Amino acid sequence: MFAACSSTPADPPADPIFIALPSDFQPYASWTSFYVGDATTLDGVDLPGPRTVYINQMPPPGSTQFPVGTILVKVVQTAPPPTSWQMFGMVKRGGGFDQAGAPGWEWFGLNITAQDTVAIVWRGDGPPPDGGYGGLPGNLSCVFCHVAAVANDYVQTPQLQLDKL
Repeated sequence: MFAACSSTPADPPADPIFIALPSDFQPYASWTSFYVGDATTLDGVDLPGPRTVYINQMPPPGSTQFPVGTILVKVVQTAPPPTSWQMFGMVKRGGGFDQAGAPGWEWFGLNITAQDTVAIVWRGDGPPPDGGYGGLPGNLSCVFCHVAAVANDYVQTPQLQLDKL
């Protein structure tokens, strides 16, 4: 006797996962962007310089969270040339990542290389112990500031308020 075979396709994973690679960040300059201010002095948290946030895909209208696969890149033009800019990323990784911090989000330290490509300097649930935000003392974690935007899925950019999109 043979067991009956089911022709029903497997159910998709309940929580999809997106693992960002360096190539996923390369086209950031062509994405939708928002100027978010120019900090002229170091106020203890924000790095000085014009700041722009780039997003690879806008969430669907009515979303209460950013979809898995969303990539945000914040560029702080601290001084020319671009290899000296401060760059950070947040990627909606999903899969239950960072449940104790910003659920679903993975954080990145990025830089532009001499070959004009984006490189990942660090990644995870926050910067390395000796890194802090942009190398500032005190080991500031990403969630330290982004928890203020928990109601907007940890995204602080004013132009990306989910309830207004």
